[in-house]
Amino acid sequence: MNLLHESRPTQIHSQVSTEPVSIGRTCRTLIQISALVGAAVCANPASAAGTQLVQMIAVPGNPLASYDISWVDPTRHHYYLADRSNAGVDIFDTRTNEFVGRVGGFVGFTGSNDTSGPDGLVADGDRLYAGNGDSTLKVIDVDSMQIVNSVNTGGAKRVDEMALDTAGQRLLVVNNADDPAFMTLISTKKGNPILFGHVTVPGATGGLEQPAWDQKTKRFYISVPAGSPCSILRPAWSRPYSTWAVAVHPASRSGQLSTFSSVVERSQQLS
Repeated sequence: MNLLHESRPTQIHSQVSTEPVSIGRTCRTLIQISALVGAAVCANPASAAGTQLVQMIAVPGNPLASYDISWVDPTRHHYYLADRSNAGVDIFDTRTNEFVGRVGGFVGFTGSNDTSGPDGLVADGDRLYAGNGDSTLKVIDVDSMQIVNSVNTGGAKRVDEMALDTAGQRLLVVNNADDPAFMTLISTKKGNPILFGHVTVPGATGGLEQPAWDQKTKRFYISVPAGSPCSILRPAWSRPYSTWAVAVHPASRSGQLSTFSSVVERSQQLS
């Protein structure tokens, strides 16, 4: 499987641990399915040192001309790929290096990254969460390979990057191409209700990118490419804090952060 990336260059997101590993967008890349947990081939020659091509895996359907985020779940031994060329999420077995199947129901490549799908991916046990180009989050049952729920975030463009708080059973997803870009906090419990909707970051003129959940600090971190420093979203606690910029009061169902100016204490540019 020789993968060529979409035109918008960003970074690889990966970690080597027993937790699921997110392999993000990269430029021209060879993915080693059998070695994804241990290493990711990326644009940095130093970090790619020592890797080697193990096997090419055929992907059924249209040639892979457009794709987005991929994700490794080492517990289930699955590699998931947001395959826009075939309008679905491809599933591979990392033990046998074989194509398992495809979950359809996505818009595919529309001619614009902003409205194409699938996009961001996050796996959580028997559930796989996938963003789509029509501002919906698809909830996939991995065992049956079927979409079991669709959550509309209320935007006009794609649901892309996302971060999972497994313990808190909630998922932060980003509509990065909407203007303004916004976040939605969604429960991973039955029915997937929206906990906070249309959460914006004041002054973020360049959209929003990859969020991350930090279990130690109990906070979501969201990267802001332009117009504002990195922001921190603390969705379940009301006490203000003073590191970089953003908090949401748990008593409110409105996520417009500009309405929470009393808890936005200080901004600071990351070094």
